[in-house]
Amino acid sequence: MSRGVTLAVDQTVNDGYPPFCSENPQETYRKVMNWRETLTFPPEVPISEEAKETIVRFCCEAERRLGSQRGMDELKLAPFFRGVDWDHIRERPAAIPVEVRSIDDTSNFDDFPDVKLEIRE
Repeated sequence: MSRGVTLAVDQTVNDGYPPFCSENPQETYRKVMNWRETLTFPPEVPISEEAKETIVRFCCEAERRLGSQRGMDELKLAPFFRGVDWDHIRERPAAIPVEVRSIDDTSNFDDFPDVKLEIRE
């Protein structure tokens, strides 16, 4: 199970923006590290209680994180994922069609400038 990425994907799908979106990497890092204070669910973007609970369970301490006790079996039982056909999930078409032209094709990703990150604790 991936860690960190799942939360961002889930909330981006539900809200339309990443959960800790910020103007710069340092502020994003600060928001992630202080998620209890910074993670919000804007009222103008409706999100189910099941989705909120799932997002919070991915964002919590590792030992309490969804899937940390029983792996995928625990994840599959989460109410948010009710109705997912886990046996055939790999057979589904991609939500966004992607064309990969070569092994080093990065055209499906955004370009990011090289910047020196200074993360202060």
